[in-house]
Amino acid sequence: MKDFIKIVTVQDHQLGSYLKDGWELIDSTKEGYGDGGFYLKYHLGLSTRSMMKKLNNIIEKYEEFGFKEQLFEKVAVSNGQRYDDYTDKSMGLRSKDATIEFMESYERNVHDNDIKYYKKEDVNAIFK
Repeated sequence: MKDFIKIVTVQDHQLGSYLKDGWELIDSTKEGYGDGGFYLKYHLGLSTRSMMKKLNNIIEKYEEFGFKEQLFEKVAVSNGQRYDDYTDKSMGLRSKDATIEFMESYERNVHDNDIKYYKKEDVNAIFK
């Protein structure tokens, strides 16, 4: 059985737009009018995979406009750090503070990348 994150019931005039948007038909039921007529209701599910794809598309759009860096900067500030003090250049010592943990988790979960971040002051300490 498929994993659906959302399930809705729609009528025939709504069906096309939902299917176009990535929803999948699970079932349909016949409903009766009081006068003996009938209509169909469609039961649709949005899979976890489709939802993740939609959310990744939104995140990609945010990143096109530089919001990833703004997010990282806000996280650093909230942790009492400066975003400019971090680099993804592999240069020696690594510290594991909350900002680095967030940035690495973001890269791993959003982009499936294993990017390591370093604190520049740690790098500079090597050369002292």
